[in-house]
Amino acid sequence: MEQITDQNQATGGGRSVQAPRVAVGEVLASMAGHFASRRPGDLITPLAIQACTAGTVYNLRGRSCRTSGAALSRAVTCALPEADLSATRGEYGARLRSAARQLMGGAA
Repeated sequence: MEQITDQNQATGGGRSVQAPRVAVGEVLASMAGHFASRRPGDLITPLAIQACTAGTVYNLRGRSCRTSGAALSRAVTCALPEADLSATRGEYGARLRSAARQLMGGAA
C-alpha cells in the first residue's frame, strides 16, 4: 500500500514526480505565502483554509482536474497545523511555513 512518504517513480516524458511529502510541503509553503500577503491582519477561518488548500493544489497541479489533486488535497489537509481561530491569517501563515519546512527538510 502506498504511503505519503513513499517515493514515486518517474513518469513518461522524462518528468519525475515529486515525493508526496515534498509536494505537501510545497502546497503548505504556497499557502503560507498567500496568507502572509493577502489580508494578513484578518482572522483565519476554516473556510479560508479550505478554499486556500483547494485553490493552491489546483494551481500547483497545472490548473487541471486530471491530475492527482484529490490525493494531494487529502494529504495537505492531514498535514495542516491546527487552526487557532483567534489567530490572524499572517500568524497561521507562519505556522504553515514551519510545517512546510519540517516536511521539506528545512527548504521552505
